[in-house]
Parts: sequence; C-alpha cells; structure tokens
Amino acid sequence: MNSGVFIFLDTLVPQPTGCFMLYGTVVCLETLLCGSLSNVFRLDLNLLVAPPGLGEWSCLTASGGYDQEAPAACERQWKSNVEVEAIVAGPDDLGSASTTDAQVDKQGLSPRCASLLQAWIKSVEQSHTPFGNYCFKFRSKLIKHLPKKSRDMLPLPPFTCADLEWKGAVYNDATKELLVQVLHLTASGLNWMSGGGSAKSCPRFVTRLHRSVLQGLLDKLLVLCPLLESTETDLNPVGAYDRLVGFDPASSYPDLKADLVDLPTVCGTLDPLMTLMPGDADIVGSVDKLFPSGLGMVGKDVPFTAGSRHEYISLVVRQLRSGKIHLTTDPLGCGSVFTIGKKGGDRQREIWHGGLLSALSAKPPKPPQQANPAALGDLEATDDRPLYTSVRDGQAFFDQLRLPDSLLRVMGRPAVTGQELLDWVKEGQAQLTSDELERHCLEHEAFAAAARYTPVSRVWPMGFSWSSYVAQCQMVATVKAAGFGTQQMLTEEGSLPFCAEGAISIATDDVAHFMQASPYELEQLQEVPLAPLDDVWARWGLKEKIEKRLDLQPSATVLGIDVRHGTQLAPKGSRLIALLLAAMDLTSTRRTTARDFGALIGTIQWHDLL
Repeated sequence: MNSGVFIFLDTLVPQPTGCFMLYGTVVCLETLLCGSLSNVFRLDLNLLVAPPGLGEWSCLTASGGYDQEAPAACERQWKSNVEVEAIVAGPDDLGSASTTDAQVDKQGLSPRCASLLQAWIKSVEQSHTPFGNYCFKFRSKLIKHLPKKSRDMLPLPPFTCADLEWKGAVYNDATKELLVQVLHLTASGLNWMSGGGSAKSCPRFVTRLHRSVLQGLLDKLLVLCPLLESTETDLNPVGAYDRLVGFDPASSYPDLKADLVDLPTVCGTLDPLMTLMPGDADIVGSVDKLFPSGLGMVGKDVPFTAGSRHEYISLVVRQLRSGKIHLTTDPLGCGSVFTIGKKGGDRQREIWHGGLLSALSAKPPKPPQQANPAALGDLEATDDRPLYTSVRDGQAFFDQLRLPDSLLRVMGRPAVTGQELLDWVKEGQAQLTSDELERHCLEHEAFAAAARYTPVSRVWPMGFSWSSYVAQCQMVATVKAAGFGTQQMLTEEGSLPFCAEGAISIATDDVAHFMQASPYELEQLQEVPLAPLDDVWARWGLKEKIEKRLDLQPSATVLGIDVRHGTQLAPKGSRLIALLLAAMDLTSTRRTTARDFGALIGTIQWHDLL
C-alpha cells in the first residue's frame, strides 16, 4: 500500500491582514515497512494559516475580526476539549510504569502507552469536525450500510476483536478493545480517503478480503506499541505542536564556542575534483563558470554576530592552524558564519552562510547515488536470515574536502585585524607570530598588525549549494574504490539490489552496509563487510569518526530510521509520540502558520518515504 500525505481542500477563503482560512481535511497515512506505524494522522483544517512573513499568530475572534493579542491570552483547555486527565496529569502519574520491553505488563499496555492511544482517539472523535464525527459513528456502528454485499477492499466495515487473529499476543480484553478502537481510526481514515474526503456508507459484514486488510493493520499496530513503550518522552500535548515545528533561535543557533566546534587536525587533505564528472570539474574550477552572471552585489565585508568576538578569534586561530582557512586582503565575496547544535551533546557545527553566492552560482547537479529512507524499503530480511548493518561516518567530512585555489577568495568570512590575531592568548597554547601568519596570507606580503584580513575557506563549506554534490561524489568514489558496484547502492529511483555481497547506502558522510545472513553464513565471514572501505579511507587519508563505527549489528540507526532486530524498519518511538501529540495539539488549538504547518507535513513525509 502506498503511503503519503493526502490533502482534501474544500475552501480557501482570503481574510483581512493577508491570511487565509482553510476549510478542509488533511489525512496523512503512515505505512512503514515490516510492521511499524500504520495509523491515520488526521487533521481537520478549520484553522487559520498565516502566510510566510506575517510573523505573529492571528486568531479569529468571536465577532469575526482578528485579534493579534488573542494567542498570548488563549489558554489551551485540554481537559475541557479532550478530557485526557492521564495525559496532562504529570510525570509522576504517567512515568511510574517502566517502559522497557522486559518490564511491561504482558497482559496489557503500560499506562503511558494506553493513555497516549486513548488521548489520540478522543482528540479525533471529539474534534467537532466532519471526519471526527464519522470516526465516532463508524466505531459506534451508526454508519449507514451499503444496500448490497460489497466485494471491494474499501470501504471497510466496522469490526470487533473476534474478527482478528492476535497471533500469540497476550493481551487482556480491555487492551484488545483499546487497540481495536485505534484500528477503527485507521479504517475510518482509509474509508474517508477512498471516498475522496467523505464517507456516507459502509458494508454490513466483514468479508475475507476485509479481514486480511484489518489483520495487516493489526500486525503493524502490535509492532508500534513497543516503539511507543521504548521512550520516556513527555506525554503532555499542551504546546507539543510548537515544540515539534517551532523555531527557537536560542536553541537552534547557539552562540559560538570555539572549543566545541568539531575540526580535524589537518583539513583539506582530499581533492574531490578527481571524482567529479569532467564538465562539473571544469565549472567548479573557474569563478567565471561557477558564477556565469558574475558576483553582483555580493558583500566583501560582513559582521560577525553569532557570539562573542573573542570566541570567533579563537575559532579563526584553530582553523588557521588546521589549514581550514587562509587570509586575504582582497576578497571577492563573503558570507557570515553561525553555529548549530549537534544532537546528543553540546558539540557545535559551524555553518558558512553562502545563500547569496549559492543563488548566483550555476545550478549544481543532483548528488549521485543519494540514499534516503525510501531506498531502505528495498531491503529484504527473514527471521532465519536477518539483516546485519555496518556503518562508517566521516569525521567533519566537508572540512576534509579541498577547495580549488581559484575559488578561495570567493569564500570569505567576517574579517579580523592583524592585531586581534597577534593578541590572542590561550593557556597551554603558543601565541601566533607574524611569520606564522604571513605563511597563511594569499598575497605573500609582510603581515601587518594594523591591516584587516578576511579569512577564506580552503575547504568546501557547509552552506554552499555545490558542497553536498561534491561531498557525495567523493564518498561514492571511495565506495567504488573499495569494490562495491553501483548495483549494490540503495537509491529511491534505483532497481532492487540483488547481490550476495549485500547492499550499501551512501548519504554524504555516512556509509551503511546491509547484509542478509544466517548465523552459519555469519561465522564463515573472513572479515567485516566494510573492511575494504576502511583500507581505501586509510590510503586516501579520509578520517573516520570512530565512535560511530558499527560492524554486523542487528539493530542500528540509518538515515534517522531504526533497523530493529534485523527484520524491521521503524522511526524512533520518540518521534512517533511527538507527531501524535503535535497532531492532537493542533486539532485542539487550530492555529498555525504556513511555515510551521509545512514543517509538520514535511516531518510526516520523511517517514512516509519508507
């Protein structure tokens, strides 16, 4: 069954202040391979969408006008709208039950999981929307029956626990009834979509075809529950939508801390031009060809605004000594720099803001052999021959890719003075000298303390339109040099890999190898599957992030998707919970912006790629 986002837009009415009122339906059917979430994300859009650039929320008042202050004063009354006391009770009430597979009561779901599913059902059925009303009537068997027997798969009829096989799942009657209620939402969504955004009648009886469809949905739901149990994510829906899609500059773009930025000891050790197509290598080797319309009004001096000046100077010193940057007094273009926080710690990634230069450059080709979650859907596994995953990750990969000398002056950064560099002091490290700095100057002139110098990148910067293409070409070249063929590379548009040597995914700096094998086949291996790639990386000087190395693991995370026990692909449980809570929150508040709503749909679509 194909999955995707289905939008039924009934009415788009222009409103004062440039907003639009949307009346319609969005149904997002999540169908994940090997039995993960198969549920209908249901949002009825009687909500106000502010166009990009409006900035503030706008709320429709009772009098029909717009009140810009209403959102700040508006309390989200979940207890009155959705009646989910268990969800809003707090961590002591919801978190007392353990969420590990070994400790979950085998006769029922944990209180956390049961409360989440109950809240989801209530938020849909009590949404006071046409679809919510249909869901309630469908589950209550109040829908009009078709006049004659139906042989079609859709619409599905109402059903009971007795119509399903639980296949060894040891659940009590109350738990089974709750899961059947969740399946009724899924069936309601399928019926709603099959009717083009409405559903008026359904079959009276459950046929063998209907039973097979419902059984498949139940099997997926039974795998979903452990995913929801496996995380301690906060289950409070109030504000969940903003937490998922909201933009917080303070947390998204923290102030620069020079020592927290990952940086190889030596940068620019790889020459990616050798791996590009000849025509593309000619383009990136020439300023005139890369920017056919010229550099226009690109600034040659930009301020640094991402933290303290001292931290920026410290970063410049680190980058000079690693060979990431040189200095020039005659830049051709500049972009600002900022940092983003890395997940799972306090480390930072430096980004060069090359938006204007990217817009002026020739359009880059599509990165070759690029993997995404859709590509993982081609993998096959069985219980007796599961998948074993091996992973390699390049350390600060873009910093290893040398930029052509002809482009150095284009990739400028906020300027510094010679005196700032000479005055830099840090305990345990030697100060810079004029001779040392002179060796980094492109002009080969005597270093002057009073002069202003623009740091220019010697590597392909993150933030420039061509960098992803160049990085992917380099990584694909290393994989091919290791003996892996194109037919083994997983891509969304490629054919199904069928190789005894396994399949391989490449996504910029990440390489993952998948091998289907029995325990006996595993014992016969002479070396790990990615050993040839390790040899190529060592010969070429490509540095690896050792802490991310995996070999022949039945469970791993690839492209943000979990490979579970070698037989299932599934998104993270915390992300599934975040999506459910965000949908409940939006269904209650009915307020959003076009950007935020696009972010929600984009998040769902990323998982729909499976």
